[in-house]
Amino acid sequence: MISNPFHNNKNKNTPQNISTKNKVQDKALYKIFQEPGNSFRLQIGTKDISEQVIINDLRDGYQLAWEESNNRYFLLPPKDKMEYNKAIDTEWVEADDGIVLISFDGFKDLFIIKDNEDISAECNVREINDELMMMWSNADDSYYIIRMTDVDKKIVAAEQNESQNHTIWYKDEDAYYIYWEDQPLAPETKLAIVDDNALAYHEGSRKWLFLEAYQSTNDLDFREAQIFDFEATHIWSKPNELQYYLIAEGEFIDYAEWEAQPVYEHLVIFNKKTKSYFLMRDFGKVAENTFFKLEEIPSNDGLIGFKLPNKGFMVLDGGIGLANIKARKYEEMIIILDEESSRIFISNAYYQSNEYEFFAIHPTDPEQSADMVEFVRSV
Repeated sequence: MISNPFHNNKNKNTPQNISTKNKVQDKALYKIFQEPGNSFRLQIGTKDISEQVIINDLRDGYQLAWEESNNRYFLLPPKDKMEYNKAIDTEWVEADDGIVLISFDGFKDLFIIKDNEDISAECNVREINDELMMMWSNADDSYYIIRMTDVDKKIVAAEQNESQNHTIWYKDEDAYYIYWEDQPLAPETKLAIVDDNALAYHEGSRKWLFLEAYQSTNDLDFREAQIFDFEATHIWSKPNELQYYLIAEGEFIDYAEWEAQPVYEHLVIFNKKTKSYFLMRDFGKVAENTFFKLEEIPSNDGLIGFKLPNKGFMVLDGGIGLANIKARKYEEMIIILDEESSRIFISNAYYQSNEYEFFAIHPTDPEQSADMVEFVRSV
């Protein structure tokens, strides 16, 4: 399951292209007339809609008219720039996604309007390039794309991005950018390329983000990221029934340092450098090309046991299963003999463990284990 890294909101299993529909501005249909008494008339064709709009002041004499029934906004020029009874075109947009922006002084002064309310204080706008900006709105927890070519003293409609888990990512000139609720994550991530996709590991939260079609995605194509619903430094996946790969903190692991051993329906891998065990749970049953948390198995000096039905068990030493072992119960512990090396191991956890569970095993001092070797062989 995929979820938000800091909340438990559910998310789709497949990321989607985020909508960036172009809104078309129209100047031809609506006319504005300056009339005596500091009033005006807003007209479409021969129909006067002046009584159907709400007027708000902006700056420098500009006003914004809102037609609530169609969620349309009209930018009205200063009245002192107009002549009486002479119609001029006025720009308007239909706010399909709810938000419009009016810019002054090359976006140094920006009005952000939703449902005729100024929500500028609840929004953060980031400039991407000379023609594109991205905005996060705390008013509805959404991202918006703003196409800002030649929009000074003009009105534009923002394009909402349908990101259910509040993430957005894009590429631009060989760099990548990831945001969660307007927080930039990319500087704290490491990226691993997996076929056409990418996995981003966020160091601060130990979360993993899946960037689908990363390699083939065009620059400035805004997409939603998947977020794995677990925290881990190591993850794994299998491309087929016989292969697997490991990624640790955003980097592929060198397989020369690892030993793999099938255990029941799992695959256990052993790091020969650190003498640590990790579990690929249900390796034989999980779906291919799906990512899972790599679970660490507690061990003692490279030793672990695995309990089987009918009082059976297996012992792994250095990642390799011991082929010739005997065991005997002594009080509440089990004493295990490796016949090939005559080494003795003991476990106080075997009888408390359930079937198909790993249990702790401890080595013994060879100089003090001779009596235990005879004890086990005497069965």
